[in-house]
Amino acid sequence: HVMDYLQLSKSISLIEVDMPKFLVGTCLKDSNLREKYNLNAVGIRRGEDLEVPPNPFTILSAEDKLLIIGNNSDL
Repeated sequence: HVMDYLQLSKSISLIEVDMPKFLVGTCLKDSNLREKYNLNAVGIRRGEDLEVPPNPFTILSAEDKLLIIGNNSDL
């Protein structure tokens, strides 16, 4: 579920999404977002706190939001 969307260029956007279920309980380092989906996580929102850049070892929870940048075709 997309919470927010910012188009940075014709082909690149930044989105904030609810944490995907397959990432809950894992860390970004092990998520393989770049390898599998050609996307980069640039932040984690926890309540009012925003972790930018995100710590690759932070364990992700269902309540977190993920800020992702990538090609529109991959988002």
